[in-house]
Amino acid sequence: MAEATTTLGGRVARERLLPGLSAWGRVVDCRQYQISQRPNVETYFDSRLGAAEILEFGFQNICIATGAHWRADGDARQHVVPMVIDASMPLWTPDDVMAGKHPADLSGKTVVVYDDDPYYMGGVMAGVMEKAGAKVILVIPPAYVSDWTRNTLDQGAIHLRLVEPGVGIRLNTGMTAVRAGAVEVNCSYTDQRRDLAADAVATL
Repeated sequence: MAEATTTLGGRVARERLLPGLSAWGRVVDCRQYQISQRPNVETYFDSRLGAAEILEFGFQNICIATGAHWRADGDARQHVVPMVIDASMPLWTPDDVMAGKHPADLSGKTVVVYDDDPYYMGGVMAGVMEKAGAKVILVIPPAYVSDWTRNTLDQGAIHLRLVEPGVGIRLNTGMTAVRAGAVEVNCSYTDQRRDLAADAVATL
């Protein structure tokens, strides 16, 4: 097994370092242990391979796990094409946040977190920005924060964890454009639009 980096686990290995997600480390730990117990599996770290190098091994079967990255152009559930985004507005994806590319101190800044993903990451990103000192506005097209987590009975706890420190939550609200110093949001039902002043955007 060739691993391009120094750590097994890909996305889960990075997400376990985010606030509230440390328990996910058990997935990585369990799988690493299982692999280590197999005598017919060898792992090579820092081994980024190209197609020609892979074929040189002569294996009959090859499994390629290339991973994926969050888009930074707003193309998701609400938009099937990239959103209009002013390049002067600081904008971070979850990948940027996990790589530490956002400022550690956002005191005095307003950050809009646009959550067009139904799972858990929007709430996590809002929490990261709030802990960095930002005034956070969480913009969500559905009627619930982290909508899918109603299935796991976590939704209420996630909402409460955001409301208590003062995260502003805009339910049934989408985002239609990112401008210099503001984002344009719209009602999920009427498409009525207005601007929200912002110093930066986190999007997923």
